[in-house]
Amino acid sequence: MVRLPIPFGPNIVAKGAEVPFNREQITSIFKKQDKNKDGKLSHEEVKAAFVELNAFWPWFLTVQGFRHGDNNGDKFINIDDQELENLVDFTLKRGYTSK
Repeated sequence: MVRLPIPFGPNIVAKGAEVPFNREQITSIFKKQDKNKDGKLSHEEVKAAFVELNAFWPWFLTVQGFRHGDNNGDKFINIDDQELENLVDFTLKRGYTSK
């Protein structure tokens, strides 16, 4: 028995199909929202990132993101440490896509 390759397998992306964001893209979206360049993301800045990702309930995901990311309880996500990584991990699990 000879197996022929399937022409439209899971690794083939059709033109115009949605592609999941990767870690670098999500990280870039969050860092871009640091408008005052203080190295920290406020609730409004994180919410703006979720709006850019077309999240259904950006305010709810912001609250949940802070629960996962704000390790020291200062009500900010520090960009240069594990807090941003935790927020990115949380966001990647949501499966946001781009066209």
